[in-house]
Amino acid sequence: DRNENQNDRNENQNDRNENQNERNENQNERNESQNERNEGQNERNEGQNDRNENQNERNEGQNDRNENQNDRNESQNDRNESQNDRNENQNDRNESQNDRNENQNDRNEGQNDRNEGQNDRNERKTIRLGFSGDVGRPEMPILRDPIPLPNLDALIIESTYGNRFHPANDHVQEETLSVINKVIKRGGKIIIPAFAVGRTQLLVYELHELFDQKKLPVFPIFVDSPLAVNVTEVYRLHPECFDRETYNEFLNNHEDPFGFSRLTYTRDVNESKKLNTFKGPCMIISASGMAEGGRILHHLANNIEDANNLILFAGYAAKETLARKIMDGAESINIFGDPYTVRAEIKKMDYFSAHADQPGLLKYIDASKPATLNNIFIVHGEPEESLPLQEKIKGKGYKNVHYPKTGEEFEI
Repeated sequence: DRNENQNDRNENQNDRNENQNERNENQNERNESQNERNEGQNERNEGQNDRNENQNERNEGQNDRNENQNDRNESQNDRNESQNDRNENQNDRNESQNDRNENQNDRNEGQNDRNEGQNDRNERKTIRLGFSGDVGRPEMPILRDPIPLPNLDALIIESTYGNRFHPANDHVQEETLSVINKVIKRGGKIIIPAFAVGRTQLLVYELHELFDQKKLPVFPIFVDSPLAVNVTEVYRLHPECFDRETYNEFLNNHEDPFGFSRLTYTRDVNESKKLNTFKGPCMIISASGMAEGGRILHHLANNIEDANNLILFAGYAAKETLARKIMDGAESINIFGDPYTVRAEIKKMDYFSAHADQPGLLKYIDASKPATLNNIFIVHGEPEESLPLQEKIKGKGYKNVHYPKTGEEFEI
């Protein structure tokens, strides 16, 4: 029984072993199938890997070609940039050349204009036109004698004193001293309306000479005009314009021709006002010469009604000016709108005038001959001065001597 049981157990075990073997075989078959599938998958993977490798090789080849192309593109870009640089440099050179060409064209046009102008001037006759300005007087102190403009075709000349003759200078100092002494003796003041430029300096110079000669009485002299003070300083700065006599008499001796101990220059308005109440004899030289403005009006208002005083005119005054009215003998005048009776002595000394007289003007014209001086225009003069001068000039053989009216035109 035990053997049969053992045999049964062995048979059961064998059955189980066979079943196990069958399961193992089935498992093996499945494993083989799986292996086959794995091998197939491996083969497919290997094929895919081969394809991937081929693709990678193709990609690497493409990358190599791309890199080569990039290298070629970079090289081309470098060449393009170099070409662009060369083009820009060439453009700069072209622009510079264009600028030079334009400048040259401008110079050529300018030269052409100058050539045309020169041609026009060559075609036309050159006209020498002279403008006299104020013609000065020869042999007067301080400034050198006037030099006429020579060889003129046309001349514009002033005629302030075209019909007057200045007195000789021989007795000027004696007359000046006589006038001064007369007024000082009666305790009066001498009021001189004088132009700030020229006239004031001449008066001061003559007074300085009298002072140096110890002929001038002891009394104060005032130049009351800021402009005259400034102009006198300009005179001092330019001694190269002085004549030889002034230079030798004053500058070589290191003297100021426009300053001496009895002379005071007044700038400040308060100092000027003090002169209105100055007591005792004195001389006041003040601008303007025609008494139409400036500090001279205050001095006239304060002194013209005193018979002890002298109003001394040292030059020209135009018609309708206050100075001219007083010169012409007006008995009553208006200053600042107020009436004043003229009681002071009135005197005129033409010696101190800066304008040339008729002989001086004719001598100035003589520098150009009648054969070449084809037109003379007389200006800056009243008819009673200009018209007689016109006749005198014509009498010297000059033609086309004009006394123009305002707005009249002439072709020369």
